[in-house]
Amino acid sequence: MPATSADAALPAEAQPVQKALDGTLVLDKSDGRTIYMIADGKKRGFTSAEVFHSLGYQFSQAIPIDLTDYEAGTPVDSATVPHPDGALVLQSNGTVWWILGGTRRGFQSAEVFYTYGFKFDQVVPANSADLELAEGSLVKFRDGTLVKDGDVYFLISEGLKRPFASLAGLVELGFNPDNVISAPLSSYTQGSQVN
Repeated sequence: MPATSADAALPAEAQPVQKALDGTLVLDKSDGRTIYMIADGKKRGFTSAEVFHSLGYQFSQAIPIDLTDYEAGTPVDSATVPHPDGALVLQSNGTVWWILGGTRRGFQSAEVFYTYGFKFDQVVPANSADLELAEGSLVKFRDGTLVKDGDVYFLISEGLKRPFASLAGLVELGFNPDNVISAPLSSYTQGSQVN
């Protein structure tokens, strides 16, 4: 949606460029051959192709990004430890877990999974170390998601569901109704109305 004058007046962040999401497999454009996993905002290389493949990854999953401005993290050197932060892993019962902060977090729904820009071809089999991690809280809709629950339209913001006065109000603010997802939001705390 177009930025408003109020948006343009907001202070710029210290890091204005959005970096790759944790869990992204990346082919470093600077050398065209090194594969990294982005974890905790750092690039973590794999010590061997064997470790890489043992964790369930394929080279075709890596997307090319210039990583020259990413700090190097600890290399991934074993397939018997949990997958790196940001990894998406599949348990044999069909549950997809997001490895974050030393925990495994399930998604509230497939719709929630998609709001993070994930695709199921990014998911790899979980190993026993992943499944030994403590289970964290459910992953809910990403901030910025438009959701219709019953007859009410909401914007997910800072984990809260913020209602619009009406569909017309949503459109007046520049949001596209085609981007609205229908889903129940009973587990969300209601925030202030979107003006």
